[in-house]
Amino acid sequence: MTTSPTSWRRHVPQSPRRTSPPYSGPRWLPLTPALIGAATPARYGVLGLAYCALATAGVTTMRKGDFPTSGDALLVSWAGMIAFAVYGVALTVAVRSYWLRTRPIDQVPVPTGRAR
Repeated sequence: MTTSPTSWRRHVPQSPRRTSPPYSGPRWLPLTPALIGAATPARYGVLGLAYCALATAGVTTMRKGDFPTSGDALLVSWAGMIAFAVYGVALTVAVRSYWLRTRPIDQVPVPTGRAR
């Protein structure tokens, strides 16, 4: 007996579709640690990129640390600061998106239909 590929779906109970986010607590509770977590790497990465740019231009010096030359340390610093900046900015965008999507209905702007 052959069964169609969709015949098994009739026997699996379907869960009801959600119309609201699965989290129903206060909206500031997940936003607070996310904002703190986004602010730290974003600020560290952006300020670090500024320092790397100044070191590349020769305005300030980069200590060589455990690397053979200061140029190697600068190269690793560029890679690290870019990673922190991208991660921090992406997390900030995600927090802002969640913030806008979970606001109460009475705070959502309604389009008026007028051209600006």
